[in-house]
Amino acid sequence: MLVNHYDKDTKTASKEGANTLMGQATVMEIQSGSAWGYQAFNDTKADEKPDFSKSGGVISTDQSVPFTFQPSASSQWTTKFFVTPVGTDMTGASSQYSSHLKFTIHNQNSANMVSDITCTGAIDLADIMSTATLQNVEDTGGWGTLTLDGDSGYSPAIIFKLDYTYSEDILQSGSANNGILLGN
Repeated sequence: MLVNHYDKDTKTASKEGANTLMGQATVMEIQSGSAWGYQAFNDTKADEKPDFSKSGGVISTDQSVPFTFQPSASSQWTTKFFVTPVGTDMTGASSQYSSHLKFTIHNQNSANMVSDITCTGAIDLADIMSTATLQNVEDTGGWGTLTLDGDSGYSPAIIFKLDYTYSEDILQSGSANNGILLGN
């Protein structure tokens, strides 16, 4: 969710609104009793064309952020990165931004794993690991670094890391979700 307090009728935005108008969203899956909530991003620039690339929580191109992940063996935990590339004009349907992400798993000295996202998308960490790296960390979990490529044409991004499980070995029923905003 992206929040902007620009009033299209008056074509103004009060300075006070930049710090007082906030948003929050919750995604619920009723059947299994799962929920995931997150804080929206507030565009403090407050003009007709919101620039969320300057909002809090945005990872800049060429910036690296650390992350951890849980063990994935026996379907215990899943780690996904929810990515929204952002730019200077988020109002038009033709304004689709792309980000190129590089992942390195440090406790296995893995080679960089890469993924491209345009508009918005999710990356399952296990899907981009090599078979050897996955086998080495599936029982232990680990840590790594995510870097956004700064080459021309790539954009900054808002990235949430979500660790979740439905495992009956861990839980009686329902699910556990741990959502972390990277870059904050």
